[in-house]
Amino acid sequence: MTTAGILPISQYTWLFIMSINPMVFKLFKPHHFVLFFMGFAGSFINHRAILPFMLLICLDLDFDKLTDKDRKIMILFLFIQLFILFAFGSA
Repeated sequence: MTTAGILPISQYTWLFIMSINPMVFKLFKPHHFVLFFMGFAGSFINHRAILPFMLLICLDLDFDKLTDKDRKIMILFLFIQLFILFAFGSA
């Protein structure tokens, strides 16, 4: 029996870890952490549970505070996520 949460080591676990971008944490306000931990808790059941919470948080963030170096790191994380998805994902 398999589960769709992040508990079994699978591509979903790695994509979940990569979806938590350290550059985004620099922009968090206290109420963003509450939303994040709600999504994180739901991810033990379903790996996609964090996505709506991260979307709500990202819509509220002020990305003008990021430096060019921070933006490059965020893009690097995106490309690594896409590589993991395309290399190890199944259709």
